[in-house]
Amino acid sequence: MKTIQKLTLGLLTVVASSAGFASNLVIEVAGSDVATVSGAIAGTASKIGTGEAILSGNNASLTALTLSNGQVEINAANAMPAAVTFDTNANNILEINAASASVPALTMTTAGKLLCTLDTSLVGAPSGAALTVGAAASKVLTIGGDLSAGTSAMVIESAATVAVGAASGDKMPAASAPAVTVAGILELKSAMSGGYCAGVNEIQSGATLLVDASVSVPAYAAALVGANTDFFNHWNGSASEGSLKFDSGSTLKLGNGAVWARAITVGTAL
Repeated sequence: MKTIQKLTLGLLTVVASSAGFASNLVIEVAGSDVATVSGAIAGTASKIGTGEAILSGNNASLTALTLSNGQVEINAANAMPAAVTFDTNANNILEINAASASVPALTMTTAGKLLCTLDTSLVGAPSGAALTVGAAASKVLTIGGDLSAGTSAMVIESAATVAVGAASGDKMPAASAPAVTVAGILELKSAMSGGYCAGVNEIQSGATLLVDASVSVPAYAAALVGANTDFFNHWNGSASEGSLKFDSGSTLKLGNGAVWARAITVGTAL
């Protein structure tokens, strides 16, 4: 027989099961309620209910979090689980409100949102459904590894900035077109080199592609695609398919000493 223990603390409901959930902890916060788990969690956990659960304990032993409904806020760098899955309901939110936090691999069974209220690094490649990136003003999500194997399309909201090239080898996800849809800012940092933005990147009206000071973006050439030295070589290596599109009303913003040699035809992916 299934044994279930249920603990209710104010707005927070935690359900632990010794059978059926395979040692999984179920955290339920209902409605528009907000509640905090400040203790450490070991094993795996699932978030249900439409409310917000804040994790602030040392979760070094939390191997996986499934976000089935509502919102989870990570309120300390060591509160981050080793992996996160967006499951069951679309448009759930993982909020990062911890300095120097690193976001691990995100499995997007359903589309969801990564919300950065402090500067954050994405170190795991997102896979599956679309990942939307939102951010508070002046906060940046930095790509912190080679995420080119990621299969999730990325949508950068109008208030968000995603930066790539802070370190050599860091790469944007390169899912099939469009890999990255930019309504905010996509920033090319100083360590940029080949293949950093290998998917189809669309800079929408009102959005900005920001090229940092002294960064040089070469002209497109098929040879660069083959050598993987073109910033925007297409995700499948084809020289015939474009990988960067500036929509009418988009902005190319160049820092001091930047050089842009790549051809641009507004409204066409090149």
